[in-house]
Amino acid sequence: MNKSPKTARSVIAAVKEDTQFKAVELRAHGDDVEILWVKAVPSDGCTWSDFAVECGLAQAVGTKGKPVRKDVVSVVGLDSTAVAFYRISTPAVGEEETASIVRMQVESLLPLPPEQIEVAWRTIPSTNGKMDVTMAAARCDHLERFIDNTRDFRPQNILLSCEGMARAWQSLFTEQERQGAVLSIGERHTQVCLVQAGRVVHAAILDVGMSDLKSTGGHTNVSGATEASERFALDIRTILDSFGWEVLTLWPIFVLSDGGKEIDRIVASLNAAGLLARASLPGTQGVKAPVGFDRGDVYQYHVPLGLAL
Repeated sequence: MNKSPKTARSVIAAVKEDTQFKAVELRAHGDDVEILWVKAVPSDGCTWSDFAVECGLAQAVGTKGKPVRKDVVSVVGLDSTAVAFYRISTPAVGEEETASIVRMQVESLLPLPPEQIEVAWRTIPSTNGKMDVTMAAARCDHLERFIDNTRDFRPQNILLSCEGMARAWQSLFTEQERQGAVLSIGERHTQVCLVQAGRVVHAAILDVGMSDLKSTGGHTNVSGATEASERFALDIRTILDSFGWEVLTLWPIFVLSDGGKEIDRIVASLNAAGLLARASLPGTQGVKAPVGFDRGDVYQYHVPLGLAL
């Protein structure tokens, strides 16, 4: 979010998570932000267009409701499940040469014609005449469908949802570090990101979530949940190894937490597996929020909050 005092408009950011559409509206006040409202709607039977109506950015077909809002900046988050991330090291060359290197690397890694792939990349300064490059690649038809599905939001910006998670961790959670491996455990999936200076430099999605891990659901006893947490720790280690974890052993691991016992148990399982992890709790410092909005709500809405910042 642009925090310039000249900017009067607020930001509405929306995402589709495992079982819900979620949105927030933020307005900047100097170095602080004000949460004007938050909204969540079950995704079953709901479309992006339906949710745009809920957020006041579109009118339902055939109806004359409230005027469509045009006083806000709209941001939507793209789920990264269909996005492939790669990290390479290249000579420290100019932008055009780097773009050529990136294109050649992606073409060799993905079994698709170049015209069917959209690639975004960013460089990370390194040493000894080298630089690291993070690449994100997705099928063009997937991106085109997403743009079409979210057209009623009239987004000024489309960001990867994992970028929202990274921004939220850097701004709204405790245990902040310049760099770290950050885990966000959703209902059905877990987002794993390497975050450096507030930016995602590598990411992956694990098809395991709280519905698989919590001791009160899906398991007949606590030992079943413990076994699931142990398998989860092994899966996380595999993902981190694929990121080049041996080279990045100094990067701490943070699990975004609502302060509940379930996350604490998962953090303990990660530590028992040799992955030195800590829980990172949400806070409300510097955030003006509606009455009753607490740190548990910051946790629930951290992705759209991060996208709106």
